[in-house]
Amino acid sequence: MLYSIEFRIIIIEKVIFMKVMNDDLYGGKIMAKYKCMMCGYVYDEAKGDPDNGIPAGTKWEDLPANYACPVCASPKGQFKKVEED
Repeated sequence: MLYSIEFRIIIIEKVIFMKVMNDDLYGGKIMAKYKCMMCGYVYDEAKGDPDNGIPAGTKWEDLPANYACPVCASPKGQFKKVEED
């Protein structure tokens, strides 16, 4: 019985770790989020913008200079980095 409890704890730790990896890391790099100040759209580096040809894991600084918000077409300069608590 004790073995089963320990086994469940290990699985829970792996699930939590995998969630952190998916939310904050991509290929060993810490990912950030940037919010459009005009409409509230959030660009998540871990997810990219696949509908507009930006693959997952694309860092903000690697986006083209002419990148625009896919919702309201505001330029890249209208985005601010989301500070995580």
